[in-house]
Amino acid sequence: MAKKGNLIVVSGPSGAGKTTIINNFLKKRGGENFRFSVSATTRPKRAGEVDGRDYFFLTREEFLEKLKRGEFLEHVEHLGNLYGTLRGEVEEYLERGANVILDIDERGAAQIMDWTRDGLFIYIMPPSMEILSERLANRRTEDEESFRLRISAAQEQVLERKKYDQIIVNRDVEESVQVFGKMVDEYLKHVNRRSTK
Repeated sequence: MAKKGNLIVVSGPSGAGKTTIINNFLKKRGGENFRFSVSATTRPKRAGEVDGRDYFFLTREEFLEKLKRGEFLEHVEHLGNLYGTLRGEVEEYLERGANVILDIDERGAAQIMDWTRDGLFIYIMPPSMEILSERLANRRTEDEESFRLRISAAQEQVLERKKYDQIIVNRDVEESVQVFGKMVDEYLKHVNRRSTK
């Protein structure tokens, strides 16, 4: 029987750098058996975003229909938009032996933890709230109200970090990518040792 893959769940406030860390890790380790799980969302597409690569962009009606059919592994509402991880995609990758990386918020991760504790849960922290504010401001993707709500949400989100297996404080992207890679490798070694006993 083929060996199942592993789940790697990454969370952190918007602007902490989790997507950048994951993307850089996947560029370096692209030849290995890692897959990124693309989330579905009802939020509008931003400039440069591609459906199926950045998100699966759904209408609210489409999202709710999938939710009703049990097609989401986890789902949350954030700033009026729905986000979720499609169950079928993740389970298919795991069955094929791929290590699946999820970039989801703390509430979604809590739902995954309820589903399974088998996996590596990593929390990405900003060095400070001031730096987080600068990063979000430099994106220029938010209006003033959304920006204020994101900062307020971030202050609450970081309190959840203690529920995770590992924490990375993202001061430098390159260094954080290396730390992320070491955490993943250590976890996979541990899982492999356990499965061969």
